[in-house]
Amino acid sequence: MQEEEYILSWYEKIGAGENLEIKEEYRIVLEAKLWSRIESRIKSTKKPQSRPFGKNSWYWRAAAILLIMSSIGALYLLPFQFSKGTEKLSAANDDEQTHIINDKNIPFEVVLEEGSRITLQPASEIRFAKKFKDKKREVYLKGEAFFQVTKDPVRPFFVYAKDVVTRVLGTSFNIRAYQDSHEVNVAVRTGVVSVTSKVKTDEGIEEKILQEVILKPNQEAVYNVERENLFRKIVEVPRIILPKPTLFKMKYDGASVSDIFKVLEENYGIDIVFDEQIFSGCILTTAFADEGLYERIEVICKAIGAEYTMSDGVIVVSGNGCQ
Repeated sequence: MQEEEYILSWYEKIGAGENLEIKEEYRIVLEAKLWSRIESRIKSTKKPQSRPFGKNSWYWRAAAILLIMSSIGALYLLPFQFSKGTEKLSAANDDEQTHIINDKNIPFEVVLEEGSRITLQPASEIRFAKKFKDKKREVYLKGEAFFQVTKDPVRPFFVYAKDVVTRVLGTSFNIRAYQDSHEVNVAVRTGVVSVTSKVKTDEGIEEKILQEVILKPNQEAVYNVERENLFRKIVEVPRIILPKPTLFKMKYDGASVSDIFKVLEENYGIDIVFDEQIFSGCILTTAFADEGLYERIEVICKAIGAEYTMSDGVIVVSGNGCQ
């Protein structure tokens, strides 16, 4: 078994104190195979407790290798491929491109040569250049992935998923674009992202941008493939974006609704649109626990006799004010 022989040779090098180096893509694929083999051996053993797990056992050495492999920051790529169907993970290179498919049932992380990180979800695949060009970084996605992009003002980062192009300089966001889905979703966690839809000409040569939306944290772009329609909305579960939230540290004793809305905007990064003059007389005494954003807005609106709607990625509060 090739991979077992390989890690055993690594184990011997550890004891000899030799310099260890493994190329990144080989590490990804080999790690997946090792875990798969360990899991299959454990499942096939009727009495796991009788299996020797001593210092010289294959399991112990495999675990040691996996631990060391995970700590090595290699930046070189090696052409290497395993069977997609049987090994659950496939990584293949040609002279210019790297193509990685996740057929495992759990996500795994891929680190690009310039430091950006991609968490690839199951049944998903990405393709990218071994070495990014001087003017831009490009990744092609099928399925779903979470991107943490290293900032580079000189080289913007592009993700192509179906007919949607996502452009950033440095931020974190999630893209869902499965082949059998009629929608492409781009949700931003941090930073600002430009999302555009495009179509090809009849000749299939040139591409034309149809629509563009700019996304901020907790906003999501949804592109309907059949209708060729791109729109913006708030994500289903908004997250607090401040590293040190201020929402829970304050007790709002006789605070104006305007001040409370501003604190919510600051913590979630979502604009709350309302008429300050109409609601200038609305005063509340409250404290926030661990409710979600929508629950908090709903409680406030009930207290002041207002209602809210969501439109184009913002929250709009309307009502007659407080007497």
